[in-house]
Amino acid sequence: MRNGPLARLKRVGIYSGTKLRKPEIAIIQGFVDANHDAYVQAIGLCKYALSNFGDPSDTDPKDKIVRGSYQLRIDDAERARGVLIDRLKNKARGVPESLENYYREYQAMRDSIVAAFAIGAVSVDWVGYAHWQPADQVFLNGLRSLIAAPELDAVRGRIKSVGWGVTLPQKPTSTRDTMQAHGVPTNSQDVRNSREKADALPIRFSAPDGADLEISLVREEFHPFEYKAILLEAKIEILNRTTKTKYVGPFAIESPTGGGLNIHDIDVSRAIYRLKEKKPPELHGVIGPEDTLSGWLHASLPHQPWGGIGEYSIKMEDEMGTQYTLRRERRGSRERPSSQSAPDNPTPQTGNDG
Repeated sequence: MRNGPLARLKRVGIYSGTKLRKPEIAIIQGFVDANHDAYVQAIGLCKYALSNFGDPSDTDPKDKIVRGSYQLRIDDAERARGVLIDRLKNKARGVPESLENYYREYQAMRDSIVAAFAIGAVSVDWVGYAHWQPADQVFLNGLRSLIAAPELDAVRGRIKSVGWGVTLPQKPTSTRDTMQAHGVPTNSQDVRNSREKADALPIRFSAPDGADLEISLVREEFHPFEYKAILLEAKIEILNRTTKTKYVGPFAIESPTGGGLNIHDIDVSRAIYRLKEKKPPELHGVIGPEDTLSGWLHASLPHQPWGGIGEYSIKMEDEMGTQYTLRRERRGSRERPSSQSAPDNPTPQTGNDG
């Protein structure tokens, strides 16, 4: 019966592998359930790194290879997780082999996340990494406890053959280093010492307790434009804390002391459009369960005749009506002559239509 139905099932893995008893399967099921978040968040970090490494339309062979390797890592991890969960559910043969592959792919994701630091696709200050790092330690400690169980001899050797992986990068202790890593502009030494804690990125949006989303500003870039406006590029990261799909509403950027977008000035509008073309992906309206999303917002802020960056705020409302808000205070500026008594945000005399 080499070519019979049972033989064919063995070849595709339905009846292949080691058979465990129900109590042993229950122990492994408990570990997988308890560490669901760590595995899913690792997949999310790899997706985030993929989204931040270059432009998908870039034809550079090296970039394409890197993006392809991250996509393959994500696909393999999701497949390994699905196979293990299915075999546990059906109490089928091959659970030890599937657990080994599940863990091997997890360690491969850890390697890919560490590699992402080297290419600047992931920051140790990213809120998603901050959430995953302690979960990763719980995952590894849980696995050590799992293989210590006498009844899991069939698993112990397989897990040890994979090893415990690399040491994860830690969060920098210097706020100044964090600011420089994100390209945050600094002023005089006195101003930096008094305000660097407030200006260090990422900065979390304010929201009601228990809000479904965690939204953070992780990067700011400013571009002075012809004494008409300051073009803002703000990178936003969103973490869906729930097990349901969430819908992200449009983000509104406002400047309380000088209006919002310079939509009436065609040159400013064109400049904003050019920036958008260089900074994919744009934030879209759907984020999956326990997933992360990142993208860029663009706006034009009022030109500041005395220098610096004016105050602005970013607001968003999800499909449940929950409001998320971030307010950035005015930063920088030259000292005004004592004979001048100009208002805080004087109107520039440059013909700005905004």
